[in-house]
Amino acid sequence: MKIFFSILFIICLSQANIINKKDFDYFKKRLKQKDIEAYYELGKTYYLGNVVPQNYKKSYLYLKKAAILGHEKAKYNLGIIYLNKKTPYYNLKSAYFLFDALAKEGNPAALNMMGTLYTYGRAVKKDYKKAVEYYEAASKKYYEKANCNLAYMYANGKGVFLNFGRAHIFAKVGKDMGLFLCKKVWKNFSLEKYPKDEGWKFNFYTQPKR
Repeated sequence: MKIFFSILFIICLSQANIINKKDFDYFKKRLKQKDIEAYYELGKTYYLGNVVPQNYKKSYLYLKKAAILGHEKAKYNLGIIYLNKKTPYYNLKSAYFLFDALAKEGNPAALNMMGTLYTYGRAVKKDYKKAVEYYEAASKKYYEKANCNLAYMYANGKGVFLNFGRAHIFAKVGKDMGLFLCKKVWKNFSLEKYPKDEGWKFNFYTQPKR
């Protein structure tokens, strides 16, 4: 599952709508008004490099300005830059502190990311049970990618008892949506062979009916 973490950076920034050249020019003009949304959109666009050549420095500077002004998505994406070894801003501690702060505010993407950090031991020591707690907190907020992660944990018995029936439940919707990890877990563990287990519940969590 190492490939999952290797593509995480692109996936996380691509969640939001990708702007076109016309939008980019509009937000560039909005910089004169110090528009927080313009800082965010330009930072995201320079990171992705889909409208303009990829520029990590400009991406970092714009996202940091938006983050300082309190833009939640900018803070999250700034954390992604800190996680990315390809950027000159790679800093696991800074990434952890950003995601941790956002998670404490209830941000579902950050809760899911904290679970990922604990799953793979990035910036923190591996702790599968703690990872599951974060994934479940994100899942309660209907963050579908967290359900993919829960499917992975149940299919591998990491932090929870091995349970392919539960993995089936958590992976099914995301798989049908085309989410990468849900599709991968569904295929790798042949989850279509296992009946849904809706009776067994983790001791501090109840998954909404699907």
